[in-house]
Amino acid sequence: MKNKNQTVLLEPSGEEKAFVYQQALELSPLLDKSAPIAVILEKNEFQNQSKYSVTFILIPDKLNIRIKSEGDNLFDVCITAKNKAKKTISYLINQVVDSSTRTIQMDHFKKFPYPQ
Repeated sequence: MKNKNQTVLLEPSGEEKAFVYQQALELSPLLDKSAPIAVILEKNEFQNQSKYSVTFILIPDKLNIRIKSEGDNLFDVCITAKNKAKKTISYLINQVVDSSTRTIQMDHFKKFPYPQ
């Protein structure tokens, strides 16, 4: 007999897995083409309620940055995790370029602006 307060790990449905995969694919263009994104999807049942946890792991073999979100609705949880990952990627991109490189790039764009 199962205890009411016990947490049980459930297998996510194919539709749930597909949605999470789709969200991870939206992050791919923001990273280097060869940079992998790992995903951990958990679905727990506690007192007859499902709780979801989605973790995107950016470039697990080098950076291993984990972005996690939890909640009662898989779609909301996944979108929140994806948006957090986008912000993290943006922050990393802006921090990686040192100021001298950034100055050179800005000078280049001033001399050769994009056609309008």
